[in-house]
Amino acid sequence: MGSSHKSSPRQKGHIQSFDAAEPRLFQGARLQQVLLLYTTKILIAYEFYHKLGYKDAVGYSSAYKVVKNVRKAAGKTRKKKLDWDRLLALFNDVTKNSTGFVIRNRQYGRMLEIRKKIHPEKSIVTDRGYALLREDAGNVYVEELIALEKEEGNRLIAQIEGKATKAIIDEKVVSSETLDTYKSRGFMIIGEGYDLLLSKRLTDKTFAETYGQQFHATSADSF
Repeated sequence: MGSSHKSSPRQKGHIQSFDAAEPRLFQGARLQQVLLLYTTKILIAYEFYHKLGYKDAVGYSSAYKVVKNVRKAAGKTRKKKLDWDRLLALFNDVTKNSTGFVIRNRQYGRMLEIRKKIHPEKSIVTDRGYALLREDAGNVYVEELIALEKEEGNRLIAQIEGKATKAIIDEKVVSSETLDTYKSRGFMIIGEGYDLLLSKRLTDKTFAETYGQQFHATSADSF
């Protein structure tokens, strides 16, 4: 597998090829058929990637909402531990027929915590789903939202709204059901957000022929 290291989610240009020697998390992974490059259209290199034979494969919608919650006087914050076995079970249930970038396990979850990609004390976990959140200056960033059904997604988003004091930002909405829920709750939707996935054939098959609608990658997969 070839990849360029990214020290932050804002550094784009991550290339991933699927290698048959590499174990995959998701069922049904199509190996050695495409190169995937994670980037953004605002980079000058975007046009260069196209000259190298890459084509736009997946664009992501973004959801934003300004909230006006008054923050209560800060008390002592209790350290919260995330049950990664529970989160992985929910994640695997939702993505059981999908393909993605990252091998999800407890170690990957801990890495997200250590690198402050998510804030466990801000995140929400229920029996039917979870929201991995990060807070920055009163803004709440949704790094990943997983729900077993649309109603649970709605409940999770309602809880997120109660946590934010300025804005809620989901830069990469993966699920169409989640996108519909954001719309119904008054979020502003940007049809083509910051992130973009490019693909380059290694066989005669295109990205769509290889993956169809089964590719799944959230903001928690940017590291």
